[in-house]
Amino acid sequence: MLYFNVYYFPVWCLAEGIMLDLKFLLVTAFLILSLAEGSRLYLGYLGNLQEKVPELAGFLLLSFLIQLPLLLFLLMDRQVIHLPLEVPMHSLFLAFLLPEIVAAFLALRTMTKQLAAQFYLRQFQEGGRGQLEPGGTGGQAAKMDDAA
Repeated sequence: MLYFNVYYFPVWCLAEGIMLDLKFLLVTAFLILSLAEGSRLYLGYLGNLQEKVPELAGFLLLSFLIQLPLLLFLLMDRQVIHLPLEVPMHSLFLAFLLPEIVAAFLALRTMTKQLAAQFYLRQFQEGGRGQLEPGGTGGQAAKMDDAA
């Protein structure tokens, strides 16, 4: 979905920009959506391809907290005069956004489980070296006794 969304975003941006000539009250919503979408797509690609949890979490937060409410406002508000091209463009944008939110949540959950498992495995492997001896002394004390 991210792949197709990257190609769809410039088309959506151009169509929205053309429609803004007729609607001056929604300029702020358009600007926020445009700026957040560029950042959101960048974080989504970086987080997904490089398996970076913070970037993918940022993508998910931008998608869920900024993009989704603004897009639903633009689609559902009865006070806004909808142009013929606007409803299909926003609907397609929403069709990209909803599966991306679900996929990002699932990927983030899988990535954090994998990173946690790697962390615990590393702790388990390193933890065996510095454990206490049966006599209650650490590894350093046992080495000093052997040297004496």
